[in-house]
Amino acid sequence: MAKKRENKQALILRPELALRGYDIVQAAWSRIGPEEEYVRKDVFKRAHAALQKERIQAEPREAGLEAIRASKNLLTSFEQSHASEWFRRTDHGVVRDALLDLLYGSASLPSRAEAFLDKAAVEKIDKGKAGINTTTATYLLCMADPSKYAFAKPNRAFLVAYTLLCTQAGQPEPDIAGAARVAFAAQMYGELRDLWARERGFNGDLLDVHTYLFSLAPGGGIESGWMGAMTPEVVVEYVREYEHAEPDLFAGLQSAAALVREYVKPSRRDPLALLTLERYAMGQGSASFCWAVEHGTKGYIRIALGNASAHEVVRSKHGSWRIGKTEGFSETEARDHYEQMVLPRLRELYAAAKAFVERRPLPSFTSPKLNGFRSLDAKTFCLFVTALDEQTARNRLAGVVNGLRLLTLASLLGAECDRISSFEDYVEMQQRVAAAVESIGSLSAEGLTKWSYHDPRGKRLVTLLEGQAKDENDGVDDEDEDVESAVSTYGSAPPVAGPSADWDELVGGLDADADLTTVARLLRTRLNVVLYGPPGTGKTYKSIRLAKAWRNWQGDDGSEPNEATVEQVTFHPSYGYEDFIEAFRPNASDGSRFELKPGILPRLAERARTYPHRRYLLLIDELNRGDVARIMGELITLLEPDKRRPEHARRRMLSGELLWLPANLYILGTMNTADKSVSLMDVAVRRRFAFIHTPPRPDLLHTRRGLVEHAGTVKLSAVLHALNQRLLDIGVLPDRLLGHALLWIEKDKVDDEVAEVADRFRRDILPLVEEYCFSDREQMSRVLGKLVDVHGRPDDAVLDLPDAFVKALQALISGHEPA
Repeated sequence: MAKKRENKQALILRPELALRGYDIVQAAWSRIGPEEEYVRKDVFKRAHAALQKERIQAEPREAGLEAIRASKNLLTSFEQSHASEWFRRTDHGVVRDALLDLLYGSASLPSRAEAFLDKAAVEKIDKGKAGINTTTATYLLCMADPSKYAFAKPNRAFLVAYTLLCTQAGQPEPDIAGAARVAFAAQMYGELRDLWARERGFNGDLLDVHTYLFSLAPGGGIESGWMGAMTPEVVVEYVREYEHAEPDLFAGLQSAAALVREYVKPSRRDPLALLTLERYAMGQGSASFCWAVEHGTKGYIRIALGNASAHEVVRSKHGSWRIGKTEGFSETEARDHYEQMVLPRLRELYAAAKAFVERRPLPSFTSPKLNGFRSLDAKTFCLFVTALDEQTARNRLAGVVNGLRLLTLASLLGAECDRISSFEDYVEMQQRVAAAVESIGSLSAEGLTKWSYHDPRGKRLVTLLEGQAKDENDGVDDEDEDVESAVSTYGSAPPVAGPSADWDELVGGLDADADLTTVARLLRTRLNVVLYGPPGTGKTYKSIRLAKAWRNWQGDDGSEPNEATVEQVTFHPSYGYEDFIEAFRPNASDGSRFELKPGILPRLAERARTYPHRRYLLLIDELNRGDVARIMGELITLLEPDKRRPEHARRRMLSGELLWLPANLYILGTMNTADKSVSLMDVAVRRRFAFIHTPPRPDLLHTRRGLVEHAGTVKLSAVLHALNQRLLDIGVLPDRLLGHALLWIEKDKVDDEVAEVADRFRRDILPLVEEYCFSDREQMSRVLGKLVDVHGRPDDAVLDLPDAFVKALQALISGHEPA
């Protein structure tokens, strides 16, 4: 970061925009106000009482825990759990002194915040994480005294407002990381409060300022948000400001792309055929592909990489190879990792870039992202696009590379800005921007790169960039008589779930389960979500847990089946349109007569339309075992979020009756990728769902309470990790790895833990590995070692003897087979 601004300098550089944002919130307050009342009446009331000086002095840990528990959705589940663990594990006196110094100390705010964060930094302790991050520190301060301190929630309020209101091209940016953010946010929110009070009569505190900024941010409850606050003049100012201030923005990418062209020689069979490990690795210095990815584009993408390696394989300083964060690998091991994990990912990124340049739908990604750096996928993608066509990259990638500076989306705004001559021109431009924001998902660098990974929205983004409003797969004119009939029957507006269906109540009922919280929040915005991954990774378990929380949330006790808010169905090869949509069935009283009956989807849709203030969930287990395109038929278009209106109703194939899906109907599917890869699904189906990968999680076997952790002296998590690595070594695809559920054993349900683990191997793991190895005994021995005999069958002499079995497991982990 560049040098800090001096505090006496005004932070709000665009007061007109801040005032327009305030007016938008005020206009919508009658609708969003009731939904946000819990912040003041519930969260603040409880947390403020807990953080009083007298309470902290008497019961510091209890006070801190109560404040964190009150946070509801202001803090993420990770922040809540980590902070709670810190309060539980930290010495009583340390907690007391740290809280009192932070909230009531006499030193400057930056000094107090820095000292507190040093004491409470998140760190690994035993089997979990404990600590307090900057966002949680601002929460504690704001709950103690919202007249002086701001709650700075980065991506959902603070950073968006900061970028739009306080930044200016060519000016040094302040230090807003760590403790500096605490003081910066207090000053920035204070200026907003004073501006709104002076110009609009605002009488709130800094917590109310947060609520307003949160409401304006994407997903905050106001559809247009900050985009609606933009005047044509402000839009033009932003675009031209950054155009003139950063004329060399493209230079870094161009030089990096030159290196890419040097090593990527496209051929029909393999465009990366000449990209060897040696050419790829950073050990070759600046003339290497990896160097270009990590350094050549840094100024262009605006992502701080630290010591991260873009795709995990680098030559270490000591001559060995590093994979991920671990050094000491041989060149053979590095080459295997590169060829099995890195190269497939690069090939998919290249294919996506080629499709992007040629304006074709983007393909989905099936190979796993590496090391968790999704944004680096976007960087590599940008490099490929630029190597293929620099002009296309310049015209169509501006929004991706400039992160939060959304208004420099040259592909959407560049030409429009010079053509805005009337209010109608401005409204049309705004609609395109709003559609792009909705498609990308968030006004953040993360949101702008999400479409590059497992993204059914990629095709939609390309369509938006081309200015095509019509979905090529609709196949039916929206202005035909069906639409008129549907609108006359149902009205023109979709049902909207009111305050009684507060989504935060659902999230709060998930017991801070981060995975389920992610699913719930994605369902809220995308409506259709799929959990996919290898067998035994908890997909069905998660969906059932979510369904239980959903029923509780909706007050559904199961006593009235015809009013159930959750329905479940399992797809299979024989399941068809007739089961899901409608079919002729025998009459209940006269089996010789047949009558047309609706399937589960129309019945649930009708229920959701009848009770618009409730929310309904359809669980589809084993989604990819059925022919989804055939099962959905012509009604697949209705799944899309922007088609959940009576205007888009379609006539069913058999009855001719109209069907449309309301916005309060959600679909959650599960996919076992061992049966069929995500890439094999029909593209029209795939792009209508948001996908969440559920990989094997060996770590859960020793972090979840109540589970068997060891077989003798051997950790089951290490055994599962070793088995999956061995499967990868023999060429088994990641889609077929072994899930943690195969060794998920509850302690209180078994008497002999070693015997139970051996039985899991005999009944579950060995048969699955046998199938993956096609009964090849040599391959089975490479995976299972001494657990199988020379014929590849389970070796009873090992499985039945505890000592021999434990030794065989130890050998799986160490790689050395027992004699």
